[in-house]
Amino acid sequence: MIVLSMTRGDTFAFGVRMRDKASQEPIPFEEGDLVIFTVRAFPVYGRAGNPVLIERRITVFDGGAAGVTLLPADTNDLPTGDYAFDVELRKPNGDVHTVIRSSKLTLGEEVTRYDQ
Repeated sequence: MIVLSMTRGDTFAFGVRMRDKASQEPIPFEEGDLVIFTVRAFPVYGRAGNPVLIERRITVFDGGAAGVTLLPADTNDLPTGDYAFDVELRKPNGDVHTVIRSSKLTLGEEVTRYDQ
């Protein structure tokens, strides 16, 4: 499991890359690929009653990597605590690959609120 930590209401950016399981060689994302970053309440006990809180659909890649940016508005109104996220790749031919399995996003408390 991967754990990402950020302060609620901040801008948070990170890159996602895919590697071959056996060789660990990088596999670049390509034109036509769709990479989806999804955040839901943690823990996830199925999708029913657990709506998507944040979603990013990435179709433009820099050096074969998918850039994910969370904006202050994405987390500003969420309670601090733990959330579940994953990253999925959808190929143009219909193949689907989970790049990052269900992992944890921790939102920490901010001292200075932007709206203050």
